[in-house]
Amino acid sequence: MHLAAATLALLLLPSVDSVSMQPFPRLKAREENAAKMRSDVYAERQQQPSRLNRASDPRHAWPWPNLPFMIMTLARAKVTCKIDESVCGVAGRVPATLEYQCVDTGAALDSCGGCTTPHPFYEPYRATSKGVACRQLPGVVDARCQDSRCVVSRCREGLEPNADRTECVPVFRAGEEGLFATAVSSVLRSADHATAEAELLLAAPPAGVHEFNGAPDALIKEMVSALASAVLRLKNATTTARADGDLSSDGDKSPFALMVNAIVQATIDLVASTNASTALSSITALVNANAALATALTLTGSSSSSISTPARTQEQEQEVNEILTLLDTVGVASLALRNTPNLESTLKSILPFQFGVAILADLLGTLRSTAGSLRT
Repeated sequence: MHLAAATLALLLLPSVDSVSMQPFPRLKAREENAAKMRSDVYAERQQQPSRLNRASDPRHAWPWPNLPFMIMTLARAKVTCKIDESVCGVAGRVPATLEYQCVDTGAALDSCGGCTTPHPFYEPYRATSKGVACRQLPGVVDARCQDSRCVVSRCREGLEPNADRTECVPVFRAGEEGLFATAVSSVLRSADHATAEAELLLAAPPAGVHEFNGAPDALIKEMVSALASAVLRLKNATTTARADGDLSSDGDKSPFALMVNAIVQATIDLVASTNASTALSSITALVNANAALATALTLTGSSSSSISTPARTQEQEQEVNEILTLLDTVGVASLALRNTPNLESTLKSILPFQFGVAILADLLGTLRSTAGSLRT
């Protein structure tokens, strides 16, 4: 009978699924307090905003929100890039932020062949970056990056891609190629009559002055040096002619004086140039001023002459011929310099001209005093 009663009692009990498992009120309050304590501890352990760990500000948003940690080393940064990408810096960003970008330097137009902005991570032996922005090369209008090398497709007017299409070079017209090869020798051959100022310019620079060995750097430097020497000799010849009363009767207002002054001033600007743009403008101004004076002297006495002068004596005629010879020398040298292949890029690498402080000071002083004397 007792067994039957126990069995009946079990059958009358509700199933486990139908019973709602509710904790006792006292245990429920204890669980809530424990969860709150854990969240407070976690909040205290979280990294606080700092210079390296920015707060949630959209201006300083971390560029890789899917990365759960701050990347502090180059090795970790490389892991985030593809196998054919390099870790480069972000232009305009402070290196201390350790921001970087993954760049395919084999095809990127602004970082061809390497990073133009170095990565911000520490390296014990950091190599010099050789990256190139292809469309910022001198004279380039359009280009692409192929196999880590700039390929130029279009250049500005007067320029054309060179044989391997890596840069823009001047377009040579028929007969001008020989000027480049013979300009320096022709100018230096006439240096036998150089003045003391010109000899200073042709002297060896003092010890310690950086020298550029090999073409085209050394050649351009020698061409500029010889060109300035020729202008100094031209100055001396024109000063003598004016002292003899030839060529000018109106002093500093005469076309002759203005043209000579323009040649001298263009030479001053060229030798004192600190950037390629100024140097190129000075070379063009020198070519134009020299051609104008040569034309005016050749036409003297004709109806189209811009310089009025009385009939010359035999001695004065010799002086004019000497000036024309010097003008021809300056013209050949300046035209050859202007048409030198890769002139702009070479000037960028060697400016300012390293003639030595003393030599440069003497040259500029002599030329500037000459310019002043022409105005008096």
